[in-house]
Amino acid sequence: MKKLITIFYVATLLAPLTVMGGVGADSLLVALDKAIADRGVYVERRIAAIESLKQQRASAASLEDIFFLNEHIIDSYTSFLCDSATRYIVANIAIAKELGDKERLINSQLRLAGNYSTSGLFLQAEEIFGQINFYSLKDYQKSAYCWNKIRYYEQLQKYSNNQRLADEYAIKIDNVRDTLMSGLTPDSELYKTEKIFKLQHAKRYNEALDLSLAQFKQTEPDTHGYAMKSMLIASLYRSLGNREQENYYLQLAAITDIKLAVKENEALLILASNLSEAGDVARAYNYIKSALEDSNFYNSRFKSTV
Repeated sequence: MKKLITIFYVATLLAPLTVMGGVGADSLLVALDKAIADRGVYVERRIAAIESLKQQRASAASLEDIFFLNEHIIDSYTSFLCDSATRYIVANIAIAKELGDKERLINSQLRLAGNYSTSGLFLQAEEIFGQINFYSLKDYQKSAYCWNKIRYYEQLQKYSNNQRLADEYAIKIDNVRDTLMSGLTPDSELYKTEKIFKLQHAKRYNEALDLSLAQFKQTEPDTHGYAMKSMLIASLYRSLGNREQENYYLQLAAITDIKLAVKENEALLILASNLSEAGDVARAYNYIKSALEDSNFYNSRFKSTV
């Protein structure tokens, strides 16, 4: 992130002097530029959808209905407004307690732990994981627990400045992933995805890429899953030293996230760094500016400051 901030500073000085088309933009980059220019439209659409859900919630007749609508509101706020997602998850925890519904309570606690992890509230996330008895969970809840615990360790590993700790988190990720995969059927999408990550961590990049590309072909475009799979493929091409293909899939991920009004657009930051190294300083400046604005909008206490 410090490297990107440096690029942002230099680009701020050079932007008035740099020609946008200096490197020769391809059609996908042009589409990304347009998506960034139109991102206000996508944000308004998402806000309108959320407001519609809130109106339905206001006239809900039961706590069960409110809980159900809150779940959809949480889905809409996730990767959009961090604190708002947290607020509705906490509301659902209160409803689950009032209903005496242990299953809903645990599901909401797991969502809160995941939300805390992505927003940098690691101690709070760890406390929630510690309160849940893994072995008493239903099978689908065990999968959710493991999935969120992997994301928790990944965030700790990603932003750790201590290599020893990062290595320890990597071991914990592998252990939790093994537990997760042991409870899944090999033909499930989650199993296939976690297998790809497992191969990637073992540096078996070509095998991971073959599986990723096959899975990607079956993924519906213009969905968050499409963006996430594009990011995974980009990371594999990066490990294989193929910058052209890496950038192609980063562009797909960035465009998809912008059109979905996802405010955790990591693809845009990585792409900006790559373009800056290639000499396209003006685009790098624009992309970093956009990504940092999105990060501040999302309001993570963590991502915009590291």
